[in-house]
Amino acid sequence: QQIIDGKYPAARATFARLASETKNKQPIYDWALLNQALAALLDQQESQKRRALQEVENAGSGGFADPQLGAFLLETAKHANERRAIALSDISDHEAKPFALFLLGLTDVQLGRFNDAKALLEAFTLSQPSGSLSWIDKYKPIARKYLDDTRAWLAWREQNGSAKSPAEIRSALEKLRTLKLQKPTAISAEVLLAERTLANQLDQAEKTERSVRQKQHQDLVAREMPQLNAALESYRRLAAVYDFTGAASAIRKVKLTEPSLRETQRNYQNAADWLAEWKATLINDLNAHNYNGAVIVSDTQYNGIAGATANKLKMKVPYGSAETTWVKVPATTLVTVSSSFATDADRQWRCGVFAWTIGQTNAARQLFDAACSAKPSYIEARKFFDQTKP
Repeated sequence: QQIIDGKYPAARATFARLASETKNKQPIYDWALLNQALAALLDQQESQKRRALQEVENAGSGGFADPQLGAFLLETAKHANERRAIALSDISDHEAKPFALFLLGLTDVQLGRFNDAKALLEAFTLSQPSGSLSWIDKYKPIARKYLDDTRAWLAWREQNGSAKSPAEIRSALEKLRTLKLQKPTAISAEVLLAERTLANQLDQAEKTERSVRQKQHQDLVAREMPQLNAALESYRRLAAVYDFTGAASAIRKVKLTEPSLRETQRNYQNAADWLAEWKATLINDLNAHNYNGAVIVSDTQYNGIAGATANKLKMKVPYGSAETTWVKVPATTLVTVSSSFATDADRQWRCGVFAWTIGQTNAARQLFDAACSAKPSYIEARKFFDQTKP
């Protein structure tokens, strides 16, 4: 009953005392020793198990009213003490076979021979001990727990034993940690060892994967960065002559796959689009309202700007207007002109992008501040301009 209740140390002591009291009185002496060995096995006490089994071997098979029982118990003790896996075919037929199936099944568990253990424990749970040996049947609940653990471990091992990639190892480790096993047993110890091994493998696999990804990333950047740099050179050249549509096309047509480079590409595309909108809006504002402040172009002072086209600015003179190209008007002057019309968030934002493009960081910051205050949706886009030189 103590074994059934899981009180293995007490059971060992009880059966040791019984063996001492019944020495050479067979079969009770061997049964006491074999149950002592069983309790020690369940309690993970290998040396005590071996001593009890050795005493059975030392007693031999003499003194039994039933010589076949004596021979069977001796054979069982030898099998349990051999430090080798015991297969179902190794166990002779006898009415005491159910006990041998249980003891040797647990021995296989202890040895890590889980397939053999499964076969023996399954056979034990299906056996029908009878008569004077019906007490053996009471060990079946213990056997079923070990059998369930063995099946769970074998199923996991079959499904996950070949895990190699980090994803496979991670999945295997997660599934392993979900196994509900009784502790402490040889199975739980095996699972713990497997868990530690997998954790180490996962760490190494992830390091290797990171190294490979880093190398691939470096190679990709090395291949694509020159393409982006060439596109940015074209972008800046076209932006410098106010061809913002061309600048947008130059940056858009380059084919990139590296995420950070694609993000840079998108940001410059957005900048070019905003610059094109800035120019178009400024043309409309100049044509609709004119600019009446002083404008100096190549040492010539004009009274303002009367209008604009995509290629020319109409400069105010005392008796009419004179045309000049956009590039001849100082870019800082165009920031001032554009700012005079920037009474809403969108105009402030686009004017800020132009100020950033020509390196007027203070003016850009003030315009961005005003735009983001009036329209918070610009805040995220601003990060690029705050962190990037034009």
